[in-house]
Amino acid sequence: MESRAIGLHVPKTAGTSLATLVRSELPSHQSALFASFHQNRVFGRPELFELRSHDHLRFIFGHRMSQETARFLWRDNTLLFTGLREPKDRWFSLFRQYVKVAEQHGAPCPTVEQIVGEDLNATCRSFIHNFPTAANLGGGTSPFEKAASVLSVFDIVYDSNNVFSDAKPILRHLGIERDLDLRENVSPSGTVDAARRMVEELDGMRMNRQDDDSQLYRFVQENIVVDDRGFSRLRQNEFSVSRDELFEAMPDREACFSIMKRQLIEAIRYEAQLIGKLDELRNDMRARCAISQEILAAIE
Repeated sequence: MESRAIGLHVPKTAGTSLATLVRSELPSHQSALFASFHQNRVFGRPELFELRSHDHLRFIFGHRMSQETARFLWRDNTLLFTGLREPKDRWFSLFRQYVKVAEQHGAPCPTVEQIVGEDLNATCRSFIHNFPTAANLGGGTSPFEKAASVLSVFDIVYDSNNVFSDAKPILRHLGIERDLDLRENVSPSGTVDAARRMVEELDGMRMNRQDDDSQLYRFVQENIVVDDRGFSRLRQNEFSVSRDELFEAMPDREACFSIMKRQLIEAIRYEAQLIGKLDELRNDMRARCAISQEILAAIE
């Protein structure tokens, strides 16, 4: 059975560069990305729940990769991975990207508060949201502790600062010999004044709020080990959950597929609303239904 890699993409952790390299090396039908659902429609790429078979998939990766997706797609020779970045650097990169887009469109530059939101724990919340069962099985109470439990079920937790070495086992697992190129989706080098302001505001916010993302990053740095396969993973710790324990606590594959389908449909709706394409999505779906009705009428 061919090797398979399933990854949860935390924004601004070199995930786009990794996905771009893998997609350039594997046949197109072997990858499924939860990146832009709008682009999937534009280029006629089916969503994961629309595929009749998933046996051909070798690389599944994106922001919406959930525990149900992992459970449904799990088979022998499968690797589960994700990545982290020092939180301040990650927000810095994300902020510069937002500022660049605002300047390109003549819009007001966003504030740090608008981007960061109500707290500084977006990374922890992403892990908990996508893997809630693992988060609860570990017995932790804070976002940091719950996220640490989630990370314990991953085979590889790469650090974007060491991504060239940390990602090599992922590429080798897929039979790819090329090295990673970090030129994809790189944050702009300009917007110096805005970036300086961002650093000052973010430091003030970190002093006044619980910063679980920073706690998580420090915990991972202190507990990361490289096993005999070259995988960078968390050592056994007080928050650890085994993947077998996780899968045993979850519904069967068929139920996981139904949950995954609902998750992706909601993600499609959310993205369309976020980018102002909700009407376009409705029209696309109506057109697709009309074509299906025509085909059905022709064959009945």
